[in-house]
Amino acid sequence: SGSKLSRIYILIQVTQYSLTRLIVSGYILFLALVIDRLHSYIREMRGLKKNLEAVSKQNKTLEEAKPGRSDESKPHHNDIASLNEEIKKLKRQLKEKAEEAKDAEAKALAAQTQSEGLARKYDRLLEDNKHLHEQLQSGDIPLSRSDGKKNA
Repeated sequence: SGSKLSRIYILIQVTQYSLTRLIVSGYILFLALVIDRLHSYIREMRGLKKNLEAVSKQNKTLEEAKPGRSDESKPHHNDIASLNEEIKKLKRQLKEKAEEAKDAEAKALAAQTQSEGLARKYDRLLEDNKHLHEQLQSGDIPLSRSDGKKNA
């Protein structure tokens, strides 16, 4: 009966350990996915910034060419207007991507905090489990009935 209880106890201990490892692994995977998404947002923001700088530079060049050439500036007026619209669009996209990156970073931080909390809880449970196992081995914990009935 004692060896049967110790086998059951070991089976429960292994199951708890495996479940905890699975949960921690899941959070690590989720955190990796969030970090990957954040990286792609940052990369996309860099591209948008470069595009915005190029369009702004082109717009500035057209603006400088505008004064003093009224006949030649009429065709460029449409180019300037379209470039200004593109600048506005790129600024909106940049702002959206910055907000998405900020949200992703906040989610990553929350997941990391939760993962750290789970790791601390896991360590504490392992320590508790170790102490209970030592007490069970030394006989300090009396074996009781598992059905919850009191001995009469």
